[in-house]
Amino acid sequence: SVRLHALIQGFNLLLIPLTTVLSCNALLAAGLLQPALRDGMVVMGLLPTTINMCVALSRSSGGDEAVAIFNAVLGNLLGVLLTPYLLLKLVGSAGALSAADTLQKLATRVLLPQ
Repeated sequence: SVRLHALIQGFNLLLIPLTTVLSCNALLAAGLLQPALRDGMVVMGLLPTTINMCVALSRSSGGDEAVAIFNAVLGNLLGVLLTPYLLLKLVGSAGALSAADTLQKLATRVLLPQ
């Protein structure tokens, strides 16, 4: 049903990120959160969920696995389009993370595992 899928995508791609941003901003304003941690939490709140987690949680709760798979895939596809835009708007181009440093560390971990 289209309404079910719209509800699920709205929850995952709009409500969760909005809740994350509002709560992180409140904690930042209260001095309980550092700006870099706020940026990281906002990034995590904006990312779509993993397919295997959707299926595992749906199966364990007796939910509809087909709906879970469909919405996980749809959410990941929509996330490719929405996440960069939302990151730019919510975190800004001056985030506390260095892209070059992060990519270098990631490449080192992948190419030279310990």
